[in-house]
Amino acid sequence: MCNNSSRWCGCRSSEGVERSDERVERSEELTEHSDICGGAEYCCCRRGPTGPKGDKGDKGDMGERGFPGEQGERGEAGAQGAAGERGERGERGERGIHGERGERGITGAQGARGEAGSQGAAGARGERGERGERGERGLPGERGERGIPGAQGARGEAGSQGAAGARGERGERGERGERGERGLPGERGERGIPGAQGARGEAGSQGAAGARGERGERGERGERGLPGERGERGIPGAQGARGEAGSQGAAGARGERGERGERGERGIHGERGERGIPGVQGARGERGERGERGERGERGERGEHGVHGERGERGATGATGPAGVDACAFAGEQSLNGDMEEFYDNIPVDWFTHTPSLISPMSSLGRVHSGDTCVNLADDADLYQAVGNICGGCYYRLSFFAHGEGCQSSLRASVTFITPHGHVKGCELLVKSQDLPNLDREFGYYQVLTCAAPHDATDAIINFCATSPNGQSLDIDDVSFCVA
Repeated sequence: MCNNSSRWCGCRSSEGVERSDERVERSEELTEHSDICGGAEYCCCRRGPTGPKGDKGDKGDMGERGFPGEQGERGEAGAQGAAGERGERGERGERGIHGERGERGITGAQGARGEAGSQGAAGARGERGERGERGERGLPGERGERGIPGAQGARGEAGSQGAAGARGERGERGERGERGERGLPGERGERGIPGAQGARGEAGSQGAAGARGERGERGERGERGLPGERGERGIPGAQGARGEAGSQGAAGARGERGERGERGERGIHGERGERGIPGVQGARGERGERGERGERGERGERGEHGVHGERGERGATGATGPAGVDACAFAGEQSLNGDMEEFYDNIPVDWFTHTPSLISPMSSLGRVHSGDTCVNLADDADLYQAVGNICGGCYYRLSFFAHGEGCQSSLRASVTFITPHGHVKGCELLVKSQDLPNLDREFGYYQVLTCAAPHDATDAIINFCATSPNGQSLDIDDVSFCVA
């Protein structure tokens, strides 16, 4: 059988088994080597013209795996790879079995004494020892002689005003004493030292994140650094496990939509055929692309108004529901000692001030609106009270009577709600000097409504501030604070 070479001849025996292959110098010498075929059916020695290419045959069966080849020589070492990430720390192994204690060795000769080292740093202070038990009380000593009285020390600076103490129980009202003569007006005292700063309030909630700033300009590229020295070759790491197959890549971008063809002419409407037998419902096809929105049609004519239907019969009345609870129901007067009838150290009970020397009770005829006394405020005086049990969402009314002792007095009244997150202004009222009566037995009545109290409000602070220059003052009486 020829194998595309004119320099050799292949022979096949009658049994179909190949016997030998031999080279020949020329095809003319075939007769001299006819014994090579050894009775073969045929013998070829010259390549003939190339025949037409046959169809591709079926793929043959996969051959058996060949023997592994010999191991090649070790190649040159490659460049050192980047250091791999540090592996996770392995779990701690179990503690090994404790070995047997060895025999004690022979004690060596004592070495020469070394030079004394420098003094070490002072050690940390040890923990405080436990407190010892209290010893028995000793016998009282003899009373010593009275010492010589020391010189009187200089008067210390006035301390800051302490926190208001708890409200004491109301004592029995004493008998009214005889009215004393009106004393001479005292000199105006020095303004007191401002009180200590209050405790810092809780931090407010975090504000909304600010808008992202504009991206800064990119800096110029620095000069390239000198190449570093080549490091020593590291120990090759263990080959990592083969990673899992990656997820399928994202679908490719959708191709551009082709141009819409021109709309053909509408065909002649054929006659309506008979309705055929309904076929079996096919599977739901994929949703087609959304067509272009058509032009809006003209508005149709308004239809005639339909006939009004007859009124239906009234349904049965349902059962009356339970009475609701009004969260802002009137709960009565919430301010304390608003009639200004009780005083302690010249300050109305349940009221507070930062200017105690400018506050005093007033009981002169024509200066009291009702009862026996009212409160008098000099220039720059303030008076305030904290009211509890505030209901969130409710409106409150502040009202009072005021009288000016002079034509230049004015008054500012305000209500501030207290919440866990800070103070919220409820309302403010300014009474100017021309709106404040200043004749005896004349009082002005004033009231103001607050905004809705915050839902988390706990208290409200009523505050009065007086402005009365040139030694003038004003009187306040019958203060009221309640739900509007």
